[in-house]
Amino acid sequence: NNIKDLWWIDSSMEEHKIDALVSFLKICPSLERLFIKIDPTSYCIPSTAGECYNEVTRRGARLRRLKVVKLEGLTDEEDVIFLKEHLLEVFNVEPLIVTTSLGNHSRSLIRIP
Repeated sequence: NNIKDLWWIDSSMEEHKIDALVSFLKICPSLERLFIKIDPTSYCIPSTAGECYNEVTRRGARLRRLKVVKLEGLTDEEDVIFLKEHLLEVFNVEPLIVTTSLGNHSRSLIRIP
């Protein structure tokens, strides 16, 4: 897959939604920029039992070219940490991670250790 930029917009960062994102990222080894926006006013599709996206992409490629990850709309620092821990599953590099609050003010610039 030759996707260079990906905008992922979701209504929340529940664990099954993070799993879906991680599974999708595993099939995007050329990704360079990832933008994640959490918008509680966007659509919401309920989770279904027995989802299989993790099984299908368990052995997916790791992201070697990823340079920047922008997280927007996460208001709780614990949610940011939880999301980063899951994203580490597919990172093979240390991208710059930028987090912004709902007011578009930069909260922090950090690198994944």
